[in-house]
Amino acid sequence: MSTRIILILATALSLLNIHAEPHIRMASFPSLSPDGSKVLFSWAGDIWSTPAEGGRSTRLTTHPARDFAPRFTPDGKSICFGSSRAGGYQVFIMPAEGGSARQITHHSENSFIEDIAPNSKSILIRGIRDFPGRKSYRLYEVPLQGEKPEKMIFPAYAENGRYSPDGQSIVFTREGVSLYRKGYHGTMASQVWIWNKKNNTFTQPISNEHGCRNPFYHPNGSGIFYSQGSPNGFNLWFYDFEKDATRQVTHFQDDSVMQPHIAEDGSTIVFRHLFDLYTLSLTKPGGELTKLQLYHHEDLPNKTTEDRIIKNTKDVAFSPTGLEIVFTAEGEIWAMDTILRKPHRLTETFAHEKDLWFSHDGKSILYIHDDGINSELRRMEKTKPGQFWWQATDLKHTTIVKASKRPTGIIPGPKGKKITYTTYPGNLWVSNPDGSEPVRLVESWQEPTAKWSPNGKWIAYTLQNNNFNPDIFIIRTDGSMPPVNISRHPDLDFSPAWSPDGRRIAFIGRHHKEQYDIFYLDLYKSDEIKDTNGETLERARKAMDKDPAYKGITKKKVKKVLEKLSGKNKQKKSEKEETFDFSNVHQRLRRIEVKGITPSKLIWNNDSKKILFQSRSNKKIIYTVDAKSGAKPSKLAEASGTPIKIDTKGKLYWISKGVPATLQGGKNTPYPFTVYTERKLSDWKRMAFRNAWNTMRDSFYDPKLNNRNWTDVLEKYEPMAMQANTSMVFDRIVSMMLGELNASHMGFRSVRQWPSSWQPTPKWKEETVHLGTRFDHTHAGKGWKVSEVIPDSPADRDISKILPGEIITHINGTEILSDSPRNELLHRRLSEPVHLKVTDKDGRARAVKIQPITYKAARDLARNAHIDATEHAVNKLSGGKLGYIHVARMMWDEFEKFEHHLYEQGAGKDGLVIDVRDNGGGFTTDHLLTALCQPRHAFTIPRNGGIGYPQDRIVYATWNKPIIVLCNQNSFSNAEIFSHAIRNLNRGKIVGVATAGGVISTGSTAILDAGTLRLPFRGWFSSSDGKDMELNGAQPHYTIWNKPGELSRGKDVQLEKAVSILLEDSKKSPSLPKPKYRVSK
Repeated sequence: MSTRIILILATALSLLNIHAEPHIRMASFPSLSPDGSKVLFSWAGDIWSTPAEGGRSTRLTTHPARDFAPRFTPDGKSICFGSSRAGGYQVFIMPAEGGSARQITHHSENSFIEDIAPNSKSILIRGIRDFPGRKSYRLYEVPLQGEKPEKMIFPAYAENGRYSPDGQSIVFTREGVSLYRKGYHGTMASQVWIWNKKNNTFTQPISNEHGCRNPFYHPNGSGIFYSQGSPNGFNLWFYDFEKDATRQVTHFQDDSVMQPHIAEDGSTIVFRHLFDLYTLSLTKPGGELTKLQLYHHEDLPNKTTEDRIIKNTKDVAFSPTGLEIVFTAEGEIWAMDTILRKPHRLTETFAHEKDLWFSHDGKSILYIHDDGINSELRRMEKTKPGQFWWQATDLKHTTIVKASKRPTGIIPGPKGKKITYTTYPGNLWVSNPDGSEPVRLVESWQEPTAKWSPNGKWIAYTLQNNNFNPDIFIIRTDGSMPPVNISRHPDLDFSPAWSPDGRRIAFIGRHHKEQYDIFYLDLYKSDEIKDTNGETLERARKAMDKDPAYKGITKKKVKKVLEKLSGKNKQKKSEKEETFDFSNVHQRLRRIEVKGITPSKLIWNNDSKKILFQSRSNKKIIYTVDAKSGAKPSKLAEASGTPIKIDTKGKLYWISKGVPATLQGGKNTPYPFTVYTERKLSDWKRMAFRNAWNTMRDSFYDPKLNNRNWTDVLEKYEPMAMQANTSMVFDRIVSMMLGELNASHMGFRSVRQWPSSWQPTPKWKEETVHLGTRFDHTHAGKGWKVSEVIPDSPADRDISKILPGEIITHINGTEILSDSPRNELLHRRLSEPVHLKVTDKDGRARAVKIQPITYKAARDLARNAHIDATEHAVNKLSGGKLGYIHVARMMWDEFEKFEHHLYEQGAGKDGLVIDVRDNGGGFTTDHLLTALCQPRHAFTIPRNGGIGYPQDRIVYATWNKPIIVLCNQNSFSNAEIFSHAIRNLNRGKIVGVATAGGVISTGSTAILDAGTLRLPFRGWFSSSDGKDMELNGAQPHYTIWNKPGELSRGKDVQLEKAVSILLEDSKKSPSLPKPKYRVSK
């Protein structure tokens, strides 16, 4: 064979092998070698290298921990990267070709690599240390060689720092929203700043309402590249210093340029766009954009299936006899008996089946089939009726309600004559068992929870109104009359339950402050009369037992005589003619007090006299209470679960501790099972992604879904979600999908990491401890010079006091220098005291034993110190005329502090400065407004006293004098609602920066067993103009930005402006009229 033929064959085989190798997509943190010939990136938890033109990639690290964010040193000799191999996130360095790695940073509060100095001698890191605030990251410099302390670059919040080519400036960002959000515009948009080392000054060269981020210098120093936002994502731009002009570099119509990095020689830029890496040549005219095709030949774990052992479920149905059980596991339906309990699989699809019910005769099973896009209500039947369900092999599946209706739930009616089902968004239907002749009973925005009456003629259901107040309704199943609200209360009512005789409905309600009780209604008015007569009759029977005149007459005969006298037999005969009495039903409710218990999961006993319920606070007990007697609840059993039904003999069928069970006579009988099954991981990821996708489709507050074609969004991201090789990548894909909605309060997080994450297992915990001191980084020589002591910290206590200006010369007997490694020397068990030798300003040495604290505790103390300093500043600027209240969060504990401070800070003051800057939100706006906007309709004067108002007559402590509110770009959610309200109600002026524009009520929901999805379901709109508060922050009357570094110097221009305005406003505050006592005529 000729050499030429061998070469051709080898080339062909090589090409085949490359394309047979696994693809690499969703690589992150790309960076280039100094000459632009290689690309480093993070993928599958390791560091990889590939030629700049793409192709086969080589794995450089193989540690089980997560390695990420690789960067070549400018000399090309080494690679720095972040890793979790030390427990937290630290920076390591290794040779450029890979090999043994050395740890560079050692602070237990984590360190993230930002850049490497041009001289390759130090790195720039980002970390949270002892500075307070929502945005508390600072930039620090750490030497690559030698053990020396990290040095803070400047005392201001900063991220994404990059050195200038000469090392004399740093470009960085402030603010910014979530990485994958598209189209945000507002004050929280990312800003690009430059710090000049020589002058210690800050400048903002560029700005854009959609944000500017990821800045880095051109290696020739002529300008900076950065990503600039638009409604559809971020593109790469360049700012020219000399021309003071910008130009667009990339022109993607959709999605963002992510994590760009430039080679040291200025030849190439690498970045990720959507799922893939690209290189952009800067040496070719017009730039040449190349999408990198990446492959690998490493023997990586590539599980396509996962063995599952399942021993619990949330969805169970018992056959009419209770002898057969069906349940869901891994999204499929399984059947078993109560003796063998060997689960038998009835369905096998990638979709999920749920909401199981046996038909009345047990011959069929109703269920919801959900493939993540569409759902159907189906009926499953055995083709061989003689088979048990737990042996059935040939099954017939029939669609009862088609996907076009989008069924969401089902409950069969009694005796198998009708079924009820719900469809999106909140429709309640009744139909024949085969789905024919449907009648819509309820049409709403929210799905009702329904319960059939025993005779099948009525349905009780819970439904919220637009004020999110749930009530209990009853409606006829033939739709012949409108629903009747039987609870009609402004507070919570839920969980309706019919008595087995169909004569009563019980439910849970919160009608008395915070106390939840059980309420019930006698639907027949005659039953209310019989209640009283019945109690009297029973006492009469017991009394007659003692009468010797009736010794020869059986008790049965006495009972008949008395029943005849009471008219009970007559009532039985006419009972068929009785109908529900709906007159004043809400006034006929009877309360069963269950003090100390928050009831849940009601179900009547078979005698229609007792109610079984559980407690939210003690989830291990089921109680019973007699509805009529008024007796206290008693413990029925030490068990808990989800009731399904109760039979005529009083046997409760339920799910207890995740397995089917029955409860009778106080004894709980579980039916445990074990399912052995195999999960196809691509199907699982597909269903999890679709579940997140359809949850937003059906529940996101904006019905237009940010004007996105949501089906297109699914098709765009689903294939990559199915290929995700780690939970972190899967989370990113879901986040990218969520980013299409351009909304706040979004997020998804996997409940577990897969593949399972690696963590070191030390025998005890060590961490970097805090003494309560900050140090002077300019000090050189012996020891660490104290520049500041945090108030109330260990260094501020009498027994361990250290003063600013003093020098710590020894730690635990070891002499230290100014450049001794602080983080390493203070890395220890928190419980261990630190023994110091401290020299005062006069050179006198003393021993100090100090009990250190965590850095989090130091941040909390620093925050309190900042609040105190601001309070003192207000007092000084106003000459003692104004008070100051800081509201950190809109949460209840903060409101209690607020109410206290109204009195504490307001006493004798003419006005109050209320500070909600950096307030992340909560729910207490209306409570604050109640305190600040209480109508003043009168005042009182006691004998020999002055003007006031009785404290016990008001809802909260109140403030009627002038106020001014401080807000900023980090005032978020409920803090924004508060700021909007102050302006809309003209209660006071606002100073600062427009709030973030992030106002949506949010909850969370489970996405299969994959993770938790935040669910923004309710929008907020301004009463003044109807505008959506999302993307429309509260606008201050006076807009002022605090510049980087000002607050650390004690300069707060926003506060200064607020004080000056409020001093003027307080002069105009109206006074009360002079009291005019009565005049006798």
